[in-house]
Amino acid sequence: MGVIIMNDKKVIKCEGLVDGVAEGIALVTLDNFSFLGGADVETGEIVELGHSLKGHNLKGKILFFHSGRGSVGASSYLYYMGRRGTAPAGLGMVIPDPPVIIGAILAKIPVVKLSKEQLKQIKTGSKVKIDGSTGEIVILNE
Repeated sequence: MGVIIMNDKKVIKCEGLVDGVAEGIALVTLDNFSFLGGADVETGEIVELGHSLKGHNLKGKILFFHSGRGSVGASSYLYYMGRRGTAPAGLGMVIPDPPVIIGAILAKIPVVKLSKEQLKQIKTGSKVKIDGSTGEIVILNE
C-alpha cells in the first residue's frame, strides 16, 4: 500500500472498507471526529469547539480523519445526515471506528482505510476520488 503517480495523478493504494465511489473536495485532519455532536446534522457544518475543521461543511466532501470519537450514536447521526443530504460523500480513516462504519453502510457512503503517512499526502481543498471497493484514492488536483 503506497503512493504512485499514474497519468499525472497521485494514486494512493489503501484498503477498501465500504463499497462505492465518491468524488469531491477533501477535508483532512489528523484529529478524531465525532458525528455525534461534532456536526450539525441539518446543515453538515462542523460545529465541534476546538476542532481543526470547525466551520467547514461536510456536505458532499470527502472527509479524511484519524478515527471516530464518541458513542454508538455516531452511526445514527451519519445515517440521518445521509437521509438529509448533508453527509460527506466519502470517508477515509486511519483507525476504522465500528459505529462510523455502520453509519456509512446504512447511508451508502464509501469508506477507505489509510495509514497516517498516506493521510498526510492529502490536502484540504484537493479534489479527490475514493473507491471503497478497490481502496484507491485518486488525487485529481491539489
